[in-house]
Amino acid sequence: GTAAPKTPDGEELRVYELWAKGIRVQVLSWGCYISKVLVPDARGTWDDVVLGFDVPEDFEGYHKPGLYGGRSHWFGCVIGRYCGRIAGGRFELDGKVYNVDKNLNGEHHLHGGTRGWDQYNWQEVSGRPSCGLDPDTGEPFVVLTRRSLAGEEGYPATLDVTVRYSIAGNSTLSIQYEALNLDPDLSTVINMTNHSYFNLSGDCSRSIYNHALKLESSKVCAVDPGGVPIEIRDVESTPLDFTCLRRLGDHIGDDDEHFHGPGYDHSFVLTGSGATLFQTSTRSDGGPIMRRAALVTEPGSGRRLEVFTSEPAIHLYSANHVPWAKDATGKAGVKFGYRSGFCLETQHLPDSPNNPEEYPSTVLAPGGHFRSATAFCFGVAEADEILGSVHGDARLCRPGFE
Repeated sequence: GTAAPKTPDGEELRVYELWAKGIRVQVLSWGCYISKVLVPDARGTWDDVVLGFDVPEDFEGYHKPGLYGGRSHWFGCVIGRYCGRIAGGRFELDGKVYNVDKNLNGEHHLHGGTRGWDQYNWQEVSGRPSCGLDPDTGEPFVVLTRRSLAGEEGYPATLDVTVRYSIAGNSTLSIQYEALNLDPDLSTVINMTNHSYFNLSGDCSRSIYNHALKLESSKVCAVDPGGVPIEIRDVESTPLDFTCLRRLGDHIGDDDEHFHGPGYDHSFVLTGSGATLFQTSTRSDGGPIMRRAALVTEPGSGRRLEVFTSEPAIHLYSANHVPWAKDATGKAGVKFGYRSGFCLETQHLPDSPNNPEEYPSTVLAPGGHFRSATAFCFGVAEADEILGSVHGDARLCRPGFE
């Protein structure tokens, strides 16, 4: 057989497959990347609905994000220690100022820094099974872990971090995040997410313009031209109003004060009621309780994706920098189309460490235990959840790459 690829650190890459009746998922030890999510459409045809690269043949695509000369744009990895921006690459905590890597244009900190958690080979846990079938529920799962040392990218305190991927029911991908602060004296900040790019058509050459989105949110985090939060605003009468199903392409090009660059790159404050609560799984520990955050449907395939999370916010990104390079290709050598994926990153608000009074806290105290959960539930849309295609065949070329 083919030898397992080596990570950039020279370690062996491990590839895990999670299968259920209505979903098949591939997970990599490198960066905890979700490299495949195959689900059936309304006609029963299976397609891969996440952007990425073939493994093992093209594992090199996952080595590093395009921001640092690679081909990926965080396609499906776990982001940490802090996803999103930290303004000026600095924050104050317990009376001390910490300077973290300014990896975004030399101005701000983004997605954990130049070597965030996506750029490490995660390990299997010791002392208990790391993958297989959950003995309580029969759910397929994999658990990956790493120790994030104090000083990584400038962050204080050492953390033990675990990520658990599992399949709940027939077609739900569940993610549980945990982090334990091992430092007896120092607090830190933490904000974890998964950065998968979805395209429910199953064709990464097509834009996501005809996908319809509904968010359980009426408020958005307005940002300045650098993507740094300014204030929380109502979405009513703006291109950011997804309180009802709306195609992603309908207002993505609007001349509006909320757009400082091309397309959506915004965090929404989640609401929700008891009627939308969702139990992580039937495991004995239960896990965090989640509420519905988003619904997405795609007219051609009839697929639907419903997102639940325990997090207070969700970040919508419309792949405004995909493809990163002209003629960049993904799985099976298919060229990425412009805006050919969307991200729904469940998380805390960006720059929360610098807004401790206004935003939910991301502080993890000495000895503290962080837990978070998100579920991506796939299925077939009802007729009233489908908005027809109005944006042609939606195969677009990124401006400047004509």
